[in-house]
Amino acid sequence: MSNFRRFLSRRWLLAFLGALALLFGVAMLHPYPRQSLFGPTIRGEPWCVWEGRVRRDINWDEYERSLAAKVMRWLGAKVEIMDANELYDHAEMLPLLLYLSEDPDPTIRSGVLSQFYFHKELQDKSALPTLRPRLADADMRCRIEAAMAIGTIDPKEPVLPVLLEVLNNPKSEFRFSAIRAVAFLARVDDAAFDVMARFAKDPDWTIRKEIMGELSRHGKRAVPALLQGVDDSSWTVRAEAMNSLAILGPDGQEAIPVLQRRLDDKDAATRTRVAEALVAINAARFGHLRAKDK
Repeated sequence: MSNFRRFLSRRWLLAFLGALALLFGVAMLHPYPRQSLFGPTIRGEPWCVWEGRVRRDINWDEYERSLAAKVMRWLGAKVEIMDANELYDHAEMLPLLLYLSEDPDPTIRSGVLSQFYFHKELQDKSALPTLRPRLADADMRCRIEAAMAIGTIDPKEPVLPVLLEVLNNPKSEFRFSAIRAVAFLARVDDAAFDVMARFAKDPDWTIRKEIMGELSRHGKRAVPALLQGVDDSSWTVRAEAMNSLAILGPDGQEAIPVLQRRLDDKDAATRTRVAEALVAINAARFGHLRAKDK
């Protein structure tokens, strides 16, 4: 009888241990407990937690339609929303973002790629081998974002051809995004500045306006392109050009003769912008225009 009891005890013990092993195995199917125990982790939390946060941040609408979001709302639970700097601007996020830069969803890819030029902790040259293939991404938005990301990390990288391919196609719906990328790169790359200035007479007024606004960052070398904007057929472009000249201040001396010719413009708003620019460029000479405008 004692042997039988020992057999039952061993049998139940084995069954109990087997059940525990089964439960542990089932639990390990979910990444949260598995990564909590064995990694990988990011800032002390499982990788999957941070991946979920990034996906929600980039594609909140998609998350809101998901079953998980519906269950959370039914339970009355609130989803954590992190500040973008807190979420992305950390070196430990780099492997995750590089992984997501190859995600099947182009919205996720482009959203992740856009983080590299906003957050300095991500701007490491070790990211370049993963980012370079995105210059040939099937999605044009991803190509443009990749060009900006790579150009931010290393201005010597040859990304301008990707953006010129878009800009030189008058039928492309991504031309404005491309010129914004060129303008961003122009802050650190002279070749990009030359490309931006070249499109100062583009047929699309929205592109011309974008360029006129960005030229305010470039000092004296921006004046020739801004003078084209002062005489632009679009009031919006002209206004942006004169605003930029006012921002340049004394660096805009070369523009004075052109601006003076517009002091008698038939449009009152133009006269006001011209006066503001002249005063900003040379207050001693044109200070009387400020009083006149008032």
